[in-house]
Amino acid sequence: MRRPINLTTKSYFTYYYSTILVVLLGLAASLYSCYSHYLIYTDIGYSSFCALTQSINCDTVAQSPWSIFLGIPMSWWGVISFTSYLFFLPSPKKNWQETASYWNILLIFGIVYSIFSVTLGIISATQIHSICIVCLTVYACHFTLTYISWLVKKRIALHKATSDGASVHKPKIPARQFALFVFGVLVAILSLKLFLPAYWLFPLAPPDQHIKHGITSNLHPWIGAEHPQLTIEEFSDYQCFQCSKMHFFLRKLIARYPDKIRLVHRNFPLDNSVNSIVTPTPFHVGSGKLAMLAIYAMSKGKFWEMNDAIYEMIRNRNKEISLSELAKKTGLNANNLARALKSKEIAELLRRDIWRGMKLGLTGTPGFVIKGKLYMGTIPSDILNQVTR
Repeated sequence: MRRPINLTTKSYFTYYYSTILVVLLGLAASLYSCYSHYLIYTDIGYSSFCALTQSINCDTVAQSPWSIFLGIPMSWWGVISFTSYLFFLPSPKKNWQETASYWNILLIFGIVYSIFSVTLGIISATQIHSICIVCLTVYACHFTLTYISWLVKKRIALHKATSDGASVHKPKIPARQFALFVFGVLVAILSLKLFLPAYWLFPLAPPDQHIKHGITSNLHPWIGAEHPQLTIEEFSDYQCFQCSKMHFFLRKLIARYPDKIRLVHRNFPLDNSVNSIVTPTPFHVGSGKLAMLAIYAMSKGKFWEMNDAIYEMIRNRNKEISLSELAKKTGLNANNLARALKSKEIAELLRRDIWRGMKLGLTGTPGFVIKGKLYMGTIPSDILNQVTR
């Protein structure tokens, strides 16, 4: 039977500096995720380097409700986790034979963070249906740190047992250092809660407070200027994150320039039940029904209230939208909303929007028509600069 390998000063420092490298890699990945998460919600033209396919897409993961935990982006929790490793990593000047208690704490951290990583990985695969490469790097760092901590702790114990001929006592946790760590974590969490703006919420002021809105002659809701310098016709899907992001951006822009810009809304749900030519397989299931609810709300003069309520509810949950809750938010009747989903007239209006988008060459969302030209995903800044300078 092969005897376990004992530790030496040289091999200990190999593990020690390997731990530092892995921690720094994980910290760098977490900080990049913080940066990327912020830009995904605030920069209309941003796309991360790992937005490769529908199933391997960091942006999709960041856009999901699972990217926020207890009101703080998951990436910041990653920063806290790797900082905690550095806090308890023993000084290289310390006698390595007396560091078992520190490695014991690091092992506990590693196990907890690894379990959390596995849970998040399962959520990505089963709920979000997309994988983030940067997140996988963070998970791998946690697994590696768990293994290194276990290995060092085991070999320190083996060294003591073979050199002293005595059993190894349970390592004591340094109480003062641990108390300082808990205090530091609480301060970090409180600071993030107080000072980190909730940029992922896309707050919107009610449209009827100071911004004009109405219905075009061909029955499409608009908001902004009565006599605009720039008219933007948007085609959107309520389950499309970029649609929500762009709509928020344009609404904020209209709030700043209410006499210059007009936004006209059209529906283009990528739901195969209503848009089977563009999306022949199931995708954004239910977005067709949401569009029908918005069209019904328009007929009752409540389009923008319904529009904002749908976007808000989509952002803040990962489940089916409640008609009763929509009714409460918009002041409409829940039974009438249910009947609207079966209305042939509303279905026909939706079909006209989809057909119009297809004639323009629209194959995804969002799409923007400005002076007869179609722009996909975003609007060139030079066009917006014409009215914002």
